[in-house]
Amino acid sequence: MDVRVEIIPWDETLPSCLLAKWQEGLHAANNFHAILQSPEWLTYRWKPLTKIMLAVLRDPTNTALAVTPLVCNKFPLDFSVAGKTLATIEIDGYHLVGNVPLFQNLTVFYQALINSIFDAPHIRCLYIKGAANDSPFHNILGSTQNSRTKLFAYNPYHKKNRYFFIEMPSSYDEYCKRFSRKALYNMKRELRLLEKQAGGRLDLIKVTKPDQVAAFLAEARRIAKKAYQHRFVDLDVDQPGDRQGLLEAMARQGVLRAYLLKCGRQASAYVIGLQFNGVFYFHETAYDKAWARQSPGKTLLQLILKECFESETPRIFYFTGGDALYKKSFSNCVEDKITLLVLRRNLTNRLLVMVHRLFCSTVSAVKESIEAIFDAIRSKRKKLEH
Repeated sequence: MDVRVEIIPWDETLPSCLLAKWQEGLHAANNFHAILQSPEWLTYRWKPLTKIMLAVLRDPTNTALAVTPLVCNKFPLDFSVAGKTLATIEIDGYHLVGNVPLFQNLTVFYQALINSIFDAPHIRCLYIKGAANDSPFHNILGSTQNSRTKLFAYNPYHKKNRYFFIEMPSSYDEYCKRFSRKALYNMKRELRLLEKQAGGRLDLIKVTKPDQVAAFLAEARRIAKKAYQHRFVDLDVDQPGDRQGLLEAMARQGVLRAYLLKCGRQASAYVIGLQFNGVFYFHETAYDKAWARQSPGKTLLQLILKECFESETPRIFYFTGGDALYKKSFSNCVEDKITLLVLRRNLTNRLLVMVHRLFCSTVSAVKESIEAIFDAIRSKRKKLEH
């Protein structure tokens, strides 16, 4: 099929037909991160910071077939040692939020998008923060490794990131069969201990309506300020942002599914969840450190899962990236993803990547050597002690 992609700015002049195509693509997406490509999320998270572009797929008659967003941003290529950044090279490009374009899974469509992106001389890269090996789009990106192509892909972090999720079985009882007797006992024990500490009363408050948002955010902000992460609706807790506008918009779309755990009269933990296309996106959680010994975060997750089996059960319960122990223990599926940086195959970019790869491998080798020396010292000390 002969198609082309036109990249235009997203502003108030956007024709309603293109917005409709955008929404159509969102609702047809089989991508766990699709909610991050919605107008509501982009307006909140990216529009105050940078330009947002729309890639419009058109057929030979100039009819729009699909629309997918691209965020103008700089990719920071860091040169770091022991968590300290020595230097950073910023590369202008597009960030593909959601990781997969809102196009039909056809090679010709994806290739047209890539060609259009790199037809712009000022765009030096395309980057994807969660590229999955089994996606048709990422297979195309992988094919750029062929030396005959004009592009190449690079994983700047040299590692895979784990994403855990639950394929929801038919019932909560069926789901609980994956846990050992000891694990189930511990989960019930944690629930009892928290309930006892709360004076015998735990309340799970479900937030789905616009008029619930303000009260929820007031409680959640108080928790976020006391939590380890110091994050609040994807931003630093003290960073300004229209959090209420976002969650109310999500509620009006029927997407918001947030929860607050109250221990007696005091809120101890919260979860911000978004349910879209049958996927519950476990976006953010935090708990008050004062309740840490009673594991309120894990107890809240238990209660949420039980409630999800009782009402509007999603097909997928999807945790965000990271290998936190609670994600491993509650999940029954996992997928590995990588960050991909797609660049033009020219001398400047090849030298840049070569230097970065050499720097990272040298740091890794030195780290391994130091660890081996300390292991040998510890081993020798143990032998002397005995």
